[in-house]
Amino acid sequence: MARLLRLVAQHWPIEGALAQRLEAWPGDIGPKGASLPLRLASALHALVLNGQSAQLRAAYPPHHTNDDPPIKAVRTTLTHHDRFIDNWLTHPPQTNEVARSAGLIPAAMWLQHQYKLPILLSELGASAGLNLGFDRFALNVPGHRFGPDQPVLDLAPDWHGPVPTRLWPHIAERRGVDLNPPPAPDLPHHCLAVFSTRTTSTRSRTLGPSRGTGNKASTTCLAFNRGRRK
Repeated sequence: MARLLRLVAQHWPIEGALAQRLEAWPGDIGPKGASLPLRLASALHALVLNGQSAQLRAAYPPHHTNDDPPIKAVRTTLTHHDRFIDNWLTHPPQTNEVARSAGLIPAAMWLQHQYKLPILLSELGASAGLNLGFDRFALNVPGHRFGPDQPVLDLAPDWHGPVPTRLWPHIAERRGVDLNPPPAPDLPHHCLAVFSTRTTSTRSRTLGPSRGTGNKASTTCLAFNRGRRK
């Protein structure tokens, strides 16, 4: 995403009504305001995931290209899919960074060991509610692996200090609320496509349809109600 936004900035201005709307956006467009660059990047990513922009998908990872194909694809996509992007820009971006569960899991393990009670999870601003399912993930720390035998996601954070207790948390109930949770029928194959940034501190498998990411994929389907996730 960083490369994409850098290229867009370097080749701005881009012609078209959609570009004019972006230029005329009122107020703070940065991370403390509308997060407009993130809205644009997520709209383009959505077009890659849903397959509507073959040209843009061909310029996205795992394809390796120079800077020309991505910026040409962005220009074409802004013109051909202006209605989709224009509607997408209306909604604030949602963050579903499952790497946060690398901190939630050991905390829940400690609570389970300390109190020996079922855990009830509640999350305000849950977005798609992905981190509410952290008991389906695996946590890998030096010399130890915790979690189910067939996790939907593997997390391997940089770990310092004692390893967590081996007592895996028992989640009795989980609920999350959000002003605009993504309804499952609008997602590819009624499933969630989740992509966690690969860094030196976090390694993860892809959750959901691979959508041309080049990563090994597993699939999970989540049932949603507005304002609630079970």
